[in-house]
Amino acid sequence: MSSSTAADPAIGTQDRARQLLSRARQLTTPLMRTAVDTLPAELRLMAGYHLGWCEADGTVAAGATGKGLRPALVLAAAAAVGGPPTAALHAAAAVEMVHNFTVIHDEVMDRDAVRRGRPTVWRLWGADDAVLVGDALHSLAIWTLAEAPDAALAGIARLEDAVIELCLGQHHECAHETWAVAGLDAYLETLRHRAAVLFGCACAMGALCAGAPSEVVAAMDRFGRELGIAAQLSLDPPAGRAAELIARAGGKAWARAESARRLRAAAGLLAGRPAEDLLTLADGLVGAAHR
Repeated sequence: MSSSTAADPAIGTQDRARQLLSRARQLTTPLMRTAVDTLPAELRLMAGYHLGWCEADGTVAAGATGKGLRPALVLAAAAAVGGPPTAALHAAAAVEMVHNFTVIHDEVMDRDAVRRGRPTVWRLWGADDAVLVGDALHSLAIWTLAEAPDAALAGIARLEDAVIELCLGQHHECAHETWAVAGLDAYLETLRHRAAVLFGCACAMGALCAGAPSEVVAAMDRFGRELGIAAQLSLDPPAGRAAELIARAGGKAWARAESARRLRAAAGLLAGRPAEDLLTLADGLVGAAHR
């Protein structure tokens, strides 16, 4: 039985995408809260603060939390191969916790002082504690995935492969700022390892938990990676070496065209599947930038 949300012609793509994101947050947040509640008090406070659940003093926060894009991709990918959302809930929560662990570490490395209008974790508690709470979220992701009803071991292996690839991508991203010979191909390869790997992992995990065969899981991974690169290219180019490379290739016009090409390639990987939710999320994330 497919869990794909039926398209309502009276609802626009952006509204439908927001509904899918909201649904993903509603379904996965209880699992994430259960996991975070197991942490020691000091780490629990920092994790809850980063996730937008509380203020730095522990009081309940009224501000915005994350969009929930990666959990939404997990659930939509499960639906695209005929699986129910319950099959992929643990994977969706785990992917979101890994995403947040990488965000906390990135904020330390990049010295980002503000996130969603609030000081980042390292600005309040210091870089050392920020690294530690990021590590704790990583551990909770594996703990949560280990309790998944289906494909727990295979899911853990895929998620940890993605974490290692993220580390490689971060290394390349840092190195390319000093490599005078780094070209456009190297930049795109870095995007594949860095910006796109969790998108691919999320989609593959959804298919894996729904019991899809390996070739379908691999196709979902490719879909997510193409979408991740398309999304990154649809944004304003980053500063530094990457901006120079994009400018040489043709600037925003090139980035827009390449993003659209990647989005078409991603959609082509879903041909013949009930993938309305995935296509809606892709269009909501990238398509609006092309219109």
